[in-house]
Amino acid sequence: MLELATKTDPANPELLYHLALAQKAQNNPKAARANLEKALAMSTNFTGVADAKAVLAALPK
Repeated sequence: MLELATKTDPANPELLYHLALAQKAQNNPKAARANLEKALAMSTNFTGVADAKAVLAALPK
């Protein structure tokens, strides 16, 4: 559902953030990192931005 939502609204950083959290929970840190980086590049003013930064910092590179 989140992947579909991000395809429908690709300029929504909050959707990318939630997709990244789901990817992290599914043990897909590479995809989660990519989506968090994309979300934060779009905006640093969305609900969950502080958590997005913290999760990104904790993901392996």
